[in-house]
Amino acid sequence: HQQYLKKHLINIKQTLTVQEYTSKFRNLSKQVEKIYEADKILNFIEGLKLATKAEISYCVSKSLEEEIHLATIFNTMIYNIGKIGHQVLRESKVNNLKINILENIETTPIELDKTKVKKFQGYKK
Repeated sequence: HQQYLKKHLINIKQTLTVQEYTSKFRNLSKQVEKIYEADKILNFIEGLKLATKAEISYCVSKSLEEEIHLATIFNTMIYNIGKIGHQVLRESKVNNLKINILENIETTPIELDKTKVKKFQGYKK
């Protein structure tokens, strides 16, 4: 039974709204025993529609709830503003959304490879 639930959790896809997908995903994930939060996040992202997945997959979330929140905000902005038909408004809202999302998520800088840094420091024009 657990194998079936895990397989279904991996294969579930968003077909309509994020809210509907989230509801189904939460219901399934609560039934699966011994699943890591990171696996829940990965499975949730993989099941999203491509546009939403592309926008939020670069954000590093610490919890499934944070990922759900980002997906919900993004979908609300895209699909509600898209109905207005003002492309400039849509683009500015999306850009502001990206900034707001990034400001609210803690990011960890990537450590640079020290050998590459030394190589560039020795370069003279």
